[in-house]
Amino acid sequence: MTKQEFLSKLEELLKSMPEGERKDILYDYEEHFQNGMANGKSEEEIAGSLGSPQTIAKEILAGYHVAQAAANVSVVNITRAVLATVSLGFINLVFVLGPFLGIIGILTAFYGVALALIATPVLMLLAAGFPSEAAGILAWIFTSMITVGAGILLGIGMIFVTKWAGKAFLKYLQFNIRIIKGA
Repeated sequence: MTKQEFLSKLEELLKSMPEGERKDILYDYEEHFQNGMANGKSEEEIAGSLGSPQTIAKEILAGYHVAQAAANVSVVNITRAVLATVSLGFINLVFVLGPFLGIIGILTAFYGVALALIATPVLMLLAAGFPSEAAGILAWIFTSMITVGAGILLGIGMIFVTKWAGKAFLKYLQFNIRIIKGA
């Protein structure tokens, strides 16, 4: 593979990155080619020593998406970082996607419990009707206040847990990428 073919392929694979960052990366690789040619190596030898543009692009994109997610923690950014990291190899399917789906499942379950606690009084009223005696009304009001309060508190708590889990998972992704790169 020639220098031009290598750089063109790498540029095509990195098109989802901002242009400035992409140009910096391409400049670094072009400089690597120039240094190698100054040392008497052919373009094909240099391209071979660098490795596949696909592998390089996957590593660069994984690092980029993890950095983006760390800078702006959101479900979309974390999901992009997970998918980019999973694309680095089959082993990441187990060590990245598995825990990610597990965490998403647990968080979803707790959000569901919070929603169920908030909706319980309305569902009780629809299922059993409004109590007729005073003691029943007071018990229903008291139970409703407890379940709605517990649901709201759980929902608020889950917002903080979700933010913490997102940051913790990003650290895990960064650790995973460092292991893959061998740093």
